[in-house]
Amino acid sequence: GVHLGQKDMPYERRDLPSRNRIDIFSNSLGFVTLDNPLPFFQLTDDELEFADIFFKEAVQPIGPVIALHTASNDKKRSWDPKQQLAFIRKLKATILGVKFLVFDFNRFLFTKGVPEDMKDYVFDCSTVSVRDMAALINKATLFVGPDSGPMHLAGALRKPAVVVFGAIPPEARINHYESHTAVRMDELGCIGCWYK
Repeated sequence: GVHLGQKDMPYERRDLPSRNRIDIFSNSLGFVTLDNPLPFFQLTDDELEFADIFFKEAVQPIGPVIALHTASNDKKRSWDPKQQLAFIRKLKATILGVKFLVFDFNRFLFTKGVPEDMKDYVFDCSTVSVRDMAALINKATLFVGPDSGPMHLAGALRKPAVVVFGAIPPEARINHYESHTAVRMDELGCIGCWYK
C-alpha cells in the first residue's frame, strides 16, 4: 500500500495542472479512468434515525438547515472566525427560519460556547461522532465549510455544498462533486499556490 499523501504531495504544485487526489491515487493503482469517481459512503439505519430524532427534538426546523464546518485540520485552509460569525448573522437576518448545525471540533469558532444571541438557531454539534456528523450533514439543506474531511463526506452524500478555497485550487478537490460550488477571491496572488 502506497499512502495517498506520498503519491499526491509531490504532484500538488502551482507549476503543474490541478488534479484531484482521487484521480492521482487511482492512476497510481493502474486505473486510467473510473466509472464513478465519487467516494462511497453509506449511512446505517441507526445513523439516519439519530439525525431524524435530532432534527425533530433539538433543531425543529421551520426553514433551511445549514451544516457549517468551521475549520480544516490545517488552519491555512480555514475561514476566519469573525467572517463565519458575520455569515451566520447575515443569513439569520435574510433567510426566514434558517438554523445552523455547527461542527467546531477544534473550538476554532466557539472558544467560549455558542453566543447567547445565537442559541435559538445555532446548534453546537461538535461532540458527535464522524458518522453521526455525516448523518446530520445528509439531513441538512446545505453544507458550508473549507476544504476538509466533512466537505468530502458531503460530496460522497451528494449534499449541496459551498466550499471556501484559498491556496488549493478547487478543481483539485471538488471537480468530481457536482453538488459542490467553490468560493474564492480570485484577485489574490496566493490563490492556487499550494502554500508556496
